Amino acid sequence: MENINIQSVRELCQRGALRAFAKDGGVYLEDTATGESVRLDNQPAKASTAPQREPERRSRTERVFGSRDTWDTPAQPRNPDSDQGPYKGFLMIQCEDCGEVKAYNARRETYGFKCKCGHETPLEKLRPMFMHCKCGKTFRYKTNLTAKQHTHICMDCGSPVDMEINSRGTAYVTIGERR
Repeated sequence: MENINIQSVRELCQRGALRAFAKDGGVYLEDTATGESVRLDNQPAKASTAPQREPERRSRTERVFGSRDTWDTPAQPRNPDSDQGPYKGFLMIQCEDCGEVKAYNARRETYGFKCKCGHETPLEKLRPMFMHCKCGKTFRYKTNLTAKQHTHICMDCGSPVDMEINSRGTAYVTIGERR
């Protein structure tokens, strides 16, 4: 190999003809066409015709805190009961026994709803309900309703608000509203 200056090496690397990398404490130049590599400090390079892989770069977090496998973090298995409460806030629950619908604000976390009939309905897999009244007020509930449509009374002005389940079946939205 003839003597070349750093500018020539830079141009060859930019064109993709050469690749510079560090390995085993030395710096190498590799011809990308043939795969031959030369150690720059004139020590014999290991014969290798296979392309050299660069070591995997660590993220900034790993550079600061070390490898992820050494972190002392507990494994977080998915909890199969994660969709079973506790629920808190505005809830609209339909009794499984008598079918009565009750909207209320659960100020404390709760796992069930006790109806006037005495039946306790467990709170499981509640979906969101987004109610937008014509008076301008917006309310968010969690509900266990299963009907395609439901009408509820606005807490501010008292007018009825019609809601339906969205096309994906994941939430109740106000009918006729385009947001």
